Parts: sequence; structure tokens; C-alpha cells
Amino acid sequence: MQILLQVIAVAVFLSIITKKSLDDSKYETTKLLEQSQTRALAFARDTKNIACYGKPYDEQTLENMKRKRLQELRVKSILVELLLYVCFLAILYFISYNNRDFNSYHITRHLNNQLLQSPTKNSSFHTLRYLNVRSTEYFYDWLRNTLIPFVFPLTWYNGQALNSFERQNTKDQANYRLGPVRLRQLRVKETKCSIPLILDATCYADYGIPTEDERSNCQSWGLPFCDVTKTRWSSKAWQFTSATDIWGVPTIGLQGTYGGGGYVADLGIHRTYANVMLDELYNNLWIDRQTRAVFVEFTQYNSNANLFTFVSLMTEFPQTGGVLTTAHVYPLRVYQHVGNFGVFIFLCEIVLMICALAFFVYFVVQIVKHKKAFFRDTWRLFDLVIVVLTVVGVAMYLTRMLFTSWTITKFTDQKLKFVNFGHIALWDEVLNAFLSFLVFLSTIRILRVLNYSRSITHLAGVLSNARRNLLGCFFMFALIFIAYAGFGYLLFGSDLETYKNMFVSITTIVNSLVGRNSLHGLIMARPVIAEFYYFTFVTFVIWIVMTMMCATLNRSIREIRNKIESHERMYEIDDLLHDLLKDFWHKIHFKLPSVSKATHELRRTITSVTSGDVSLILQEFEEDSCSEDEQEPNTISNC
Repeated sequence: MQILLQVIAVAVFLSIITKKSLDDSKYETTKLLEQSQTRALAFARDTKNIACYGKPYDEQTLENMKRKRLQELRVKSILVELLLYVCFLAILYFISYNNRDFNSYHITRHLNNQLLQSPTKNSSFHTLRYLNVRSTEYFYDWLRNTLIPFVFPLTWYNGQALNSFERQNTKDQANYRLGPVRLRQLRVKETKCSIPLILDATCYADYGIPTEDERSNCQSWGLPFCDVTKTRWSSKAWQFTSATDIWGVPTIGLQGTYGGGGYVADLGIHRTYANVMLDELYNNLWIDRQTRAVFVEFTQYNSNANLFTFVSLMTEFPQTGGVLTTAHVYPLRVYQHVGNFGVFIFLCEIVLMICALAFFVYFVVQIVKHKKAFFRDTWRLFDLVIVVLTVVGVAMYLTRMLFTSWTITKFTDQKLKFVNFGHIALWDEVLNAFLSFLVFLSTIRILRVLNYSRSITHLAGVLSNARRNLLGCFFMFALIFIAYAGFGYLLFGSDLETYKNMFVSITTIVNSLVGRNSLHGLIMARPVIAEFYYFTFVTFVIWIVMTMMCATLNRSIREIRNKIESHERMYEIDDLLHDLLKDFWHKIHFKLPSVSKATHELRRTITSVTSGDVSLILQEFEEDSCSEDEQEPNTISNC
């Protein structure tokens, strides 16, 4: 009996404890209700399609849905292609714009103010500038009083003397002079000729690289003996040097194309030596009637901007007399990969090289596979041109890098001698031209991807529809344009620089089309006929021909607009982007509902689950889903 009472007492005690624990486990009950709600909603979503659609689609609906799906897949592939091509274009932009530093303009402008042009309108306050040289005397004066003080400074602007290291910089102390300054002369041969009224005369032919004068002289020009006392410093200036010996490259001038060799006079690295050398050249008539061009060349380096600057000033002495001056300033970046951004550019260059080689191999395989059919697609040819230009650009980049390494090594070994950076500047200019053309074509190529856009389709359709009429207008425009260019050249060519030859006349006519006319100069040259010339030009070219072209385009625009409005609207990239953004917004909205609505739904679900009425949740969820589907077009609901 005692044992029975003990068992009853223990059972009562355990029941009391268990009941208390169940009463205090409200947090566990809440968790259980939340799990029940989640399962009920998941079950409702799984049965949504079964609840809403009770019969299969008909054939027309399936065909429409299939066509729409194919359009969606095509637009998605186009969008992926566009994103990948934008990445390729970004890499190309980084490489191209890194090759052209924005500080190049400031260096060019600084040299222009110091050597080429007066920085103020009143040039009398400054020494003679290079572009104002009009005779041989002016040229020597510019060398003595402008060039030599700039490249061989002795004092600061306040008169303080410079030390030996500071004298290696230019006058502004911002640029380091690399080696000496060099003068290089190109000459023509002297011949005997018979001219009416002058029986026996001395003639000097036009300059040509095959017919240039290559004779070496001992002292002065044509003297049979040597006087070392007169040409002690400038003896090498009378000896011909070939272009291969000095790494010279041909240069195009106003009067012809000049070779890379010639008669070289180095002005050294000290101001005193430069003045003595210049005096000897002046006293012995180094520049005479056989001289056709003299080049002044030197190189400087700005360590702050990491830019080399090769300066080549070409002074031409035409057979008609006088002097023609042309200045070439080439800022270039020899050290490409400096700093963190330089490392990034190096990685971009590696990626571009790999892409260029891969695409080149791909196109070779496609040409072998498809043969003539490959060349029938215009855009494929366009892509092939881009790939070929990229491969050529890579080859030119490696060539420039090789020449740069050779030049820097040679300058390091011979710092007191002139090292020609002209060939590096030439390769850099050609590479920049290739890169600019490649960037232009690559940017235009985006039109292929955007060809599925309605606006681009309209533009292409307008030009294609009006091509025959536009060709007729262009032909008429070209005839009238060439007629007025020749008319202006014959009338004003002897008086105005803007009409001095046919090419310059065409440029002047083009400027007139955009509003930059030179009517004042025409009137000053030919007062009466200039007004007739300009009036008829404006009447026939601008008013009549341009108006006809605008009317042709307007007609084509109207026809294409009517054709497109009669066709069904296609699924485009903007539609895909709109759908993607809409889906993304719905997902965000579903994951992050408002607090008040979530609390209300939770309470209602807890009550339903507690009462065991899960069917109420399913019914309400089905009604909400069906109501949303009924709002969407092309949807068959059976709710």
C-alpha cells in the first residue's frame, strides 16, 4: 500500500511539471504555426497552375507563344553579345586613350609659346619666333636668339647662375634635354642649262630623294682644298650622311618629301660650342641656293608627366625664293606601364592580344569552311576588318616597343651624342592612327547589335530606301562642288592662300558649307567677280542641291514610317530590359513585403492553421493568383 501511494505521488508530480512546461512553451507553438503557414503557402504555389488552367492551348495560341519565346531567346543572345562587346570596347578604349596623354597638349602649347609663336599679339616684346621666319637671315637670328637660349640656359629669370646639372634642362627647368641639338640639311645638285634670253645659266632642279646631292665636301661647298682653321668645329657638317647611319625617316613637306639623311651639324651640349658652330656655318655659307630644307631636331623628357617630346622644325627654301616653315612636335609616352594604372593597362593589352589572335583564328576557320559564302555577309566582312586591324595594331605596338628599347639603350651608352627619336615618333603616330581608326570602326560596329532596335531600323531603312535618289543628288552635288573649287582656284589662286592649289580650294569650299566663309578675302582680291562667285555658290550649292537632298530624305522617312506601322511590332531589347526589371521588382517586392501587410497575413494564417482550415488559405491564394493571371494578355484562365 505504501509503494502504491509513492507511485501515485510521483505520477501526480510529473503531470504537474509536464503541464507547466506545455503551458510555458508558447514560443515553440509560434514556431510551429509559422512552419505550418510556410508549408501551406508552398503547397498553394505548387498547385497554382493545376488550379488555374483546366484545358490545353489551341494551335494558334501555341504558335504565338512559340514565336514570342524565340524572339525572347534571340533578344537575350543579342543582349549577351552586346555586354561582351562593350567589355571588349572598354578594354580597347583604355589602351587607346592611355597611349595619348592629356598632358601632350600642354607640352605642345608650351613649346609653341617659347619657340614657334609669340604668346601675345604684340610680338615686338619677344624674340623672333620660328613661324615668323621669312628669310635666311631671320633663320640664323632665330637660332642665335631664341633656340639656343631656350635649350642651353645659363641663368634663371632673375639672373641667378645655374649649376651644371640644371643646365642640362631647358630654359623652363621642367624638361630634361636628351643629348645635343642637331641641324640637318638637304640639298639639290647644280646643273648647267640653256634658257631663252640667258644662254648659259646655272639651274637647280626640284628636290627628290633619288636625285638629291650626296657629294661630300672638305670645306664650304665645292672648294678643292681644305682649310682646317676655318672649319675646325663644323668639318662634319660638310659631309653627307645616309639615313641608315642616323636612323632617319622621310618627312613630307610643303614642297616635297625629304629623305632621312643629309649634311648633319650637331650643336653639342654646351652653349659656347653651339654658338661657335653656328658662327662657322654662317661665315662659310652653309645655307646657299642649293639648299632645299634644313631640319632642327632635338628631344626632351618631362619626368613629371612621363612624356618624351621629339621636336622637328622643317625650314624649306624653295627654288622660287623665300622660306617656308613647318613645325612638328611629337609628345609620346615611351614608358607605358608605370604605376598601378600602368599594370592595369598591361593586363588589358594581354587580354586584347589573346582576343585578337583567337578571333583571327576563328575567322580563318570560317573562311575555309564557308569559302565564298563568308564574304556575302557585310557584317562579317566588317568584323574581319576589325580583327585584321587589331592584329596589325598589335604587331605595330610590339615593333614600337622594340625600337624604343634600342633607342633608350643607345642613348644610355652615348649621352653626349645625338640619338634620333624620330623613328619612334613616326611609329607612335602611325600606331595612334591605327588605334583611332580601330576605335571608330569598333564603335560603329555596335550598330549591328542595335540593329534590332526600332530607331536604328528606321534609320537604316530610310537610307536604304532613298539610296538611288541620294546617289543622284550626290553626283550632282559633286559636279557642282568640283566646278566651284576649280573656279575659285583659277580666279584667286595667285592671291589667296585659301585657294593656292586645288586641294586647298576644296577644303575652303567645305568650310563655306558649314558657315566658315572667307568672303572678305575674296572681295579684297577680286572685288567684282568675287561677289558673283559667292552669290551663285550659295544659290546652287546650298539652296538648291542641299534642299533637294533634304526633300529626298523627308520622302523616304514618310514611306518607311508607313511601312513599319503596318507590320506587327517585334520583341526588342528595350522590351526585354523592361521585363527583366519588372521581374526583378516583383521578386524584391515578394521578398520584402510591407510590415503591416505581413503582420496581417501572419495573424490570419495562424488563426486558420490553428483551427485546421488550411483549405481557406489555398482557396484565397488561388483566387489571388487567378486574378493576377487574368490581367496579363494572351493568358487563358480557368479559375
